[in-house]
Amino acid sequence: MTRLVSAQQSISAGFTDTASQKVGAGTLTIEMGGGEISSQTLLANLNGGNGVSRGAFRITDRSGRTGVIDISSAYSLDDVVKKINTSLDISVKASISGDHLVITDLTGQSTSNLIVTDLGGGTSAADLGIASSVNVATLDGTDINYVAG
Repeated sequence: MTRLVSAQQSISAGFTDTASQKVGAGTLTIEMGGGEISSQTLLANLNGGNGVSRGAFRITDRSGRTGVIDISSAYSLDDVVKKINTSLDISVKASISGDHLVITDLTGQSTSNLIVTDLGGGTSAADLGIASSVNVATLDGTDINYVAG
C-alpha cells in the first residue's frame, strides 16, 4: 500500500537507554513524487533537484558506429529519449525503467562496447546516469531520481 503524506510530525517521550533500546521494526521509504520517473519528468527535477546540464554526448553502438546526441534544448526525459531514439547514426533504443535510463544496442554485433561519453567538458550523459562503457547489449544507467538533503 502506498500513501502520500503532505505533512507529518511525531513526538516521542524518549527512551531510557538510547544505546540498546530499539526504536521500532520495519522499513521507512521516502520517495519523491510518484516514486519513479516518467517520460514527462522535467530534467530540472532530477538528481536531487540539481537537474541535468544541457549539452552533447556521444553514443557508440556495438557495431562501432557513433552518433552525437545534443540535448541543449531538452526540457523533459521524453525529449532526451526521443533524441536518442531518432538518431540515424546509431542503432540503439533508449527507455525509462524505474529511476534510471536504459540504452539498448539493436545491432546484434559485438565489434565495440556500448559506450556513452560526454563531449566538450560537459556532464549531460553523467547527469543522466548513462556515461559508461559496457561489453553487453544493455547499458543500465544509475538512478537519477532521488531526494537530496
